[in-house]
Amino acid sequence: MRRRAETLLTLRALARLAGVPAARIRRYEAAGLVVAERVRDQSGRTIVLYARSQVALVRRIYSYQELGVNLPGIEMLLRLQEQLARRR
Repeated sequence: MRRRAETLLTLRALARLAGVPAARIRRYEAAGLVVAERVRDQSGRTIVLYARSQVALVRRIYSYQELGVNLPGIEMLLRLQEQLARRR
């Protein structure tokens, strides 16, 4: 869940800020690594939005992929990092 006052970004804006192709971000979302919020605009179209806090996460995932780590491996790394952060 995101905080109420957090800035939301479109896929294009997230891709630009993170320096990661939009197609990769879609794959990260499909793999459950990145969370998107879907909202309907006034005309009924669905808009996919991402929390600004996910920019750093997308960059980290991308850098792991560039090092040759597959998506399941990245998921495991992120989970371990989260566990370590909770223990501190």
